[in-house]
Amino acid sequence: MKKTINDKDNDFGDIMILALRYAIGRRTYVTSEVPEFIMQNAEQINERICAVMLRDIDEYLQDRDKGLIKDDECDYQSWTKLAEYLVNLAQEKGYKIYV
Repeated sequence: MKKTINDKDNDFGDIMILALRYAIGRRTYVTSEVPEFIMQNAEQINERICAVMLRDIDEYLQDRDKGLIKDDECDYQSWTKLAEYLVNLAQEKGYKIYV
């Protein structure tokens, strides 16, 4: 059963960004739950939301490469999978996103 989102303030995409920022770099189940939730609600992702999420994931990847974030391989895979999904979504929708 699909749930209906009541987004009368048009801020659901921002809530997804907040969830991503909360979850990124953590070592818990939330690092797989949040990316899956975002992908399941792709219709809520506009160009701005997509760009912000990709930037945040890129910053995470850079910090991880520098050793500033110590998380598990499964967490890394969740975020890279989401980044790939968002890049594909941006291409499909014709968003001008530079990654």
